[in-house]
Amino acid sequence: MTTSGAWQLIGTTDTGVYAWQPNTPGAWFVPFGGQPRQAIDHGSWERYANGALWGTDSSRHLLRHDLNSGAETTWGSVLSVSSVAGFDALGEPVIYTGGALDLHHADGSTTPVWPGTNGLSASGYVFGDSHGIWFEVDGSSGLVGAPGSGIYLWNARGRARRISPEPVHVMGICS
Repeated sequence: MTTSGAWQLIGTTDTGVYAWQPNTPGAWFVPFGGQPRQAIDHGSWERYANGALWGTDSSRHLLRHDLNSGAETTWGSVLSVSSVAGFDALGEPVIYTGGALDLHHADGSTTPVWPGTNGLSASGYVFGDSHGIWFEVDGSSGLVGAPGSGIYLWNARGRARRISPEPVHVMGICS
């Protein structure tokens, strides 16, 4: 696939993967069995979903880059300690900021998913399906098994409830 450098995976498609290199702006597409080609020459890209890369620019704007058209849209601003944790069932990004999770909408507004309080912080990946948004919660400093840690499900009524106390990682949507 690649011959040099420390590549970080952004996401996969049927024909290859999107990746980035530390301290280098932009993103690359690496076809399975092929050589990397730069897909975007700017920004910091973190996740791939539904034909688009998501990330931030130097002004901390949350960006969606449509890979078919090349169009970039701004979905509001995020803090410097924020990252794209995953997406809801409609493809809207869920942003992780210091233990809290917020759902970001195209109009720049946000909906709180998890407050990151009482020593419990969201961590890992986030996935949305017809049931809601699934995410992992750990105790302070990632202490697995702390009271209240486990797998949570947030629904459109704005309620997050613990589904399982097991210390597992959410890795994909549930059907």
